[in-house]
Amino acid sequence: MQEHGGRHEDVLVQDIFTPLEKLEALDHGDVLKARVGDIVETYKSSSRQHILVVETDQDGLQRVRGMFSSSHIEKMLNTKLQSGARAHTFADLERALGE
Repeated sequence: MQEHGGRHEDVLVQDIFTPLEKLEALDHGDVLKARVGDIVETYKSSSRQHILVVETDQDGLQRVRGMFSSSHIEKMLNTKLQSGARAHTFADLERALGE
């Protein structure tokens, strides 16, 4: 809207959703071993408000197991998570969890 002008009613879903190829997700197995501080650090290195958690089955199909919400974690911990840094790849998020 800001770039091209127009009205709110002109905005399509495809204009605002995140395409599949740009989704970032954490592996369920890694999350099971993580501490809350690991997830907090992941948010600090990410510009996302939500982080998906996926699990890969025996056939190689991924399924969404859950999702972390930065606002929910902020409320639970009474702290601010976003630092303005940005993870550019899934590997960046995995690296943040692995530290």
